[in-house]
Amino acid sequence: MMNARGVRRSACGIALLVLLCATVSEDVRAGDRGNTACRNGKQRHGDVSAVAGETSDGEQDSLVMLRGERHGSSLVLSLKIQQGDKDVQMVQLDVYSEPSHNHLLAVLSNAYPRILFDILRALSMSKPAATVYADMKLAGPRVSVPAPDKRDNGIRIEAVVMDGTLPRREVLADVKLGSPEQPFGFSVRGASREKVGGEPFCGWCGIYNCGCIYCPTPFNTLCCPQCILMCGWQICPQP
Repeated sequence: MMNARGVRRSACGIALLVLLCATVSEDVRAGDRGNTACRNGKQRHGDVSAVAGETSDGEQDSLVMLRGERHGSSLVLSLKIQQGDKDVQMVQLDVYSEPSHNHLLAVLSNAYPRILFDILRALSMSKPAATVYADMKLAGPRVSVPAPDKRDNGIRIEAVVMDGTLPRREVLADVKLGSPEQPFGFSVRGASREKVGGEPFCGWCGIYNCGCIYCPTPFNTLCCPQCILMCGWQICPQP
């Protein structure tokens, strides 16, 4: 149980986080990235092979695409991010292996100061195997991390987003993999203010494009090498 000192520390951290986020989000919306960007952080750029989907009001939703392939005792992750046009700003993106909830990768926006992520890290219960700073408008980090436990059969992507002045965490994808040893890939729309009529869930098995389906929740299934997509957590047929 958390003692009184721990409660006060958490409360102070949350209060400081809200105050900092309010200040920083005003700078970001005003386009003052030169004052808030962490220029000395690692930054890698890549092209996104699929454009973000257009919403009914003509704005662009964010696109997150993840590919993974095992190489011996390592898992190579290629993550591509394209921030949408909406006011919701993507602050941090986290990739986990499930069900162990092993924190594989954290991608931090270089449009926000390091102190924000220090506070988020202090409030978090996990430490990522790899951390990358990137421009969330268009980012393509590729990293190698220790391979997850063989009992893990899923990948979860969460985002910390700024909607106005308050940060919130949302699940973008929680994908069950039929065969975690197989090369996999999927893309989702995320960090949008509203999700009406489901979101497109697209998948790949290695170099093979499995197409897209519309699913009402982020909890879905990708079966490789069969190249089958299913909404919800399902049992994959035998190859």
